[in-house]
Amino acid sequence: MSFFQKNNILKSIIVLAALIIPWPALAALPQAILEKINQTTFEIVIKKPEKESLSYERKLPMELIPYQVRNDKYVSVGTAFSIGNNRYLSAAHVFYLELESFYSEYFLRDRNGKVYPVDNVYKYSNRKDFIVFSVKGSPGKGALKFNAKPILNETVYAVGNAYGEGIVIRDGSYTSNTKEERDGLWEWIRFSAAASPGNSGGPLLDKAGNVIGIILRKSANENLNYALPVNEMLKAKNNEARLDSMLGYKIDNMPFTSRDTMIEKIKLPMSYRELSKILVKKTDKFAKGLLNKMFRENDKKIFPKGKGSGLVLTRSTSSIFPRIISRGDDGYWDTYRPKSKSNSDLGNNGFISYGSMDNSLFMRMRKPDNVPLKTFYKDSKIFMDLFLKGVKVTRQVGSENIKIISMGKANKEYIYTDSYNRKWQVRVWSSEYDDRKYTAFCLPVPGGYIAMMRSTKSGRMNSNIDDLEKLTDFINVSYYGTLKEWGQYLVQREIIPPVFANVQIDYKYGKYFKYQSKRLLMSYDAKDMEITEDSDLQLVFSYFKEKNKVVWDVARVVVGASKDKGTFVQVERNVRPPGHINQKYRRKWDNIASQRTPYSKEVYFENKRSFIATVYNKSKNMKQQNIIYTVAYGEDGNVKQSKMQDHLEKIMKNIKVHEARKGL
Repeated sequence: MSFFQKNNILKSIIVLAALIIPWPALAALPQAILEKINQTTFEIVIKKPEKESLSYERKLPMELIPYQVRNDKYVSVGTAFSIGNNRYLSAAHVFYLELESFYSEYFLRDRNGKVYPVDNVYKYSNRKDFIVFSVKGSPGKGALKFNAKPILNETVYAVGNAYGEGIVIRDGSYTSNTKEERDGLWEWIRFSAAASPGNSGGPLLDKAGNVIGIILRKSANENLNYALPVNEMLKAKNNEARLDSMLGYKIDNMPFTSRDTMIEKIKLPMSYRELSKILVKKTDKFAKGLLNKMFRENDKKIFPKGKGSGLVLTRSTSSIFPRIISRGDDGYWDTYRPKSKSNSDLGNNGFISYGSMDNSLFMRMRKPDNVPLKTFYKDSKIFMDLFLKGVKVTRQVGSENIKIISMGKANKEYIYTDSYNRKWQVRVWSSEYDDRKYTAFCLPVPGGYIAMMRSTKSGRMNSNIDDLEKLTDFINVSYYGTLKEWGQYLVQREIIPPVFANVQIDYKYGKYFKYQSKRLLMSYDAKDMEITEDSDLQLVFSYFKEKNKVVWDVARVVVGASKDKGTFVQVERNVRPPGHINQKYRRKWDNIASQRTPYSKEVYFENKRSFIATVYNKSKNMKQQNIIYTVAYGEDGNVKQSKMQDHLEKIMKNIKVHEARKGL
């Protein structure tokens, strides 16, 4: 890990005055050399973003931040030094041009506080970690000389800026060389002189004040630091930027990885902004290519084609709170949800339930009653404000954490349609102060959203969005709401999945309810079960095979008398599991095919409710059927067998299955 990376800017701001060693303590360096170091070594600073998208519950107590930090218009990120002819040398990771950032205006700052804009780049290597650039203006005339053949075990001096507190010079020894980790193509200089945040990119000097290396990073396991031999920079081709990175890609819900080496050469000179745009584009493209390569190479192992997919393809799982289809350690694909969830009241019957899995936050949000559904779906600010009301997100200022109450409207919005034609509303918000972005993939459901959300450093967001686009195909979700909410939802034609074009949901309060699709017709009158605006309907969607492809469609319909009562009717499509499925997963199918409890028309009592269920399409050799529909009825309290059976038979008369026992 480098001493300082741009993605850790604010976390690394500390006052280092106590670490400064006065020049007189370094008697081994003559005053003339010290003065030359002072004239040729500079801070690299980034201008703080002026835009602020966030709003807070109260005024930020900026007085808790050290005076110099809060009043400085810039953030110090490293060190550079003059090598002559308006050329300056530093570490590439100080600039991190491969990643987007809100901190993107670079300057050199001299000892008097004057800043000089960074201009063109003439050499760049992310693997060897160096950059040669020019600036606008004239910071000084001096330049440090090179020593390309340093002597082992001699005294060396590590030079760097301590965030504007002055030049820090620490002595030590050139102790050893160590091979470059990947291919051993060169040797790093190892030295014992102390280094700290801010030294990255600074010169490592011999006792004559000549540059032998560029200071890069600390050792994780020992008190020795790393520098790139300056000769590696001198040997590098002029007017060329070179990307050389071995990258790996992995996604949350599966064990597969994809690795490759990215090598790119870009002709220089050009401005650092232009170069950054090119590098960001190439890096993002390469990362997305790795992701696609991983899916392509493992296509026959990944759900729904992969071995072990049969469990999900033959089972319907209620997922009012979203679940993700993941491959377990046993090789089976199954649906998973967070191990723990939190709930927050949003007022006016609104709420949010949320929990984390791997790198994402999963949630279900019901809008408050005083927010129209159409407005809720269209206004990204309303969604994020409600999220921040229910989920505490703070900004640390000194010793205090101040709650963020708004991020404003998303600065990027688009619709992403997954492989099953579900339309996800993708929003991205900016948090400039800490160089972060937030993204939410929101799927409209009755009354609100289910969503996946991530927060990451701004330069990492593009690959996170690529991840989430892939993960949408693995989301298991049920559509649930009251009849009033369903009525409001079904008219939002531009954002609901096309599958609803083949589903008719018709009702009249106090009169009748009817559900009809190409597979199923079911209906009942108000005398059979209460029908009001508070009656609830859950459509449990599932993934299953049909005509040699996998579809996403309704596998279970559950209609309740009221969201606050336990009376309901359920019709479920059951699929025969494949032979390799573990016996514990086959038990339900065996009970259905044999019409054993709970599918025997015998009432059973559980959780203060009575239940009765039966098989709809009975026949001989039921175990050999591919599809069996079951019907269930439930009611609050301990209800007699005769009454429950009477209700079930009335319901059965108004059910018609259009789907044959082997499917459509």
